Amino acid sequence: MEIKSKKGFTLIEIVMVLAIIGIISSMIFPNFSTVQTKAKETSLKSTCHTIQVALESYFLTNANYPNGNNLHIADLLTILQNSGELINPPQNPFTNKTFSSSDSSGKITYTYEPETNIYTIIAKGINNQQTIFTLQNI
Repeated sequence: MEIKSKKGFTLIEIVMVLAIIGIISSMIFPNFSTVQTKAKETSLKSTCHTIQVALESYFLTNANYPNGNNLHIADLLTILQNSGELINPPQNPFTNKTFSSSDSSGKITYTYEPETNIYTIIAKGINNQQTIFTLQNI
């Protein structure tokens, strides 16, 4: 009698491998999305610092800061571009587009108090729910 060997995997082996892959991926995916969000928030903080440098350059040229009370960053970027202080406008890391007033995440606002000569830049995170960064020229 001759015994023929069968090559391949059984259905149970394939199901077990798929189950293990599913369990591992369910543990990794939430951590990956958290890392992505943190990276976007860090990029937003970097954008705020870029805007701060442009504002200080604007101040050195004009002897004052741009006026604005709760001004959306898109309007401030237009002012800085028109004055030549900012050549390439930064992009919103959450939308990968130029900042606009309709941004659902990554909103940045600018407020300037002429009496104290202090400006404040506030950056919001995902869904504009939480303030992730506040920057002032104190």
